[in-house]
Amino acid sequence: MGAAHQGKIHRGADEDYHAPGDTADKIDTAGLVKVAAILKKATEYLANRIEPLTVTLSAAPAPAESAAPKEKRKTSLGTVPDFAYQGEGMRIDNTLPGSPAQQAGLQPGDILIQLAGQQVSDLSSYAAILRSLKAGEKVELQYRREDAVLVER
Repeated sequence: MGAAHQGKIHRGADEDYHAPGDTADKIDTAGLVKVAAILKKATEYLANRIEPLTVTLSAAPAPAESAAPKEKRKTSLGTVPDFAYQGEGMRIDNTLPGSPAQQAGLQPGDILIQLAGQQVSDLSSYAAILRSLKAGEKVELQYRREDAVLVER
């Protein structure tokens, strides 16, 4: 299953996503063919319009604070985010085997709402909080599972 996130179309994440085990054999070629066909139809439609397509855009978001290269990850909870999730918090698609997330009992579908005393509003805030932590640091987290808010220390 693919997802659209910040203008990118991808197959979704698994435990090998952006890791050395993320190899070419995991590419969904049939899915790529479907995406290419849809993009071809959209491009042909737009190119063949008699009336030009017009759009009114709001102001562009502010650029990122720094164009400096991103730091290598020093800490990880061991979650695979649900990149399609649009709500408050960071919904978990999966946890990595043996990871702190799995050891804490986090499950697919749980929504992380607080980490180390800081509010997790979305995937970006989650990543920023992780960057602020030290490897091996013990933290408290709050998450929603169905209608309950749970705390792990």
